[in-house]
Amino acid sequence: MKILFVCHRNDMVSPLAAGILKEKLRKKKVEAVVDSAGFEPHILGEPPDPQAVSYAKEKGIDISDHVIRLFSSRDFDEFDKIFVTDYRTFKDVVFHARDADDKKKVDYLMNVILPGSNRAVPHPHNLSLLDFDTTYKLINRACEKLANMM
Repeated sequence: MKILFVCHRNDMVSPLAAGILKEKLRKKKVEAVVDSAGFEPHILGEPPDPQAVSYAKEKGIDISDHVIRLFSSRDFDEFDKIFVTDYRTFKDVVFHARDADDKKKVDYLMNVILPGSNRAVPHPHNLSLLDFDTTYKLINRACEKLANMM
């Protein structure tokens, strides 16, 4: 299985989701390709937000080697499932879809735990610990369910 997480900037939420799922799959000894991407070209090639890296590290997740990259139509060829974090990102990903098969690969990450809700993953806007905790708990639940399905 090949899974891509996409958030707008690719500097916090999607790298955190990828890191969480990678760690869960590593512990289960499940082989998979997991990555993340975004849509902000001005931060292309940079590392994730330092506070996201620090928070992830506290949870035993290493996302420090992630490099921000852009989503492209080629990702539909490379990945089996593409999970987005919010409506804006959903619209951006679907815009790049070439056909109905591409669109079928796209879903909201929160639909894994709240089917059909199309809810956004809360973004840690003010970078408080509470915001990161809320975001982490939801992503962790979704990734646990994904890992158990693989």
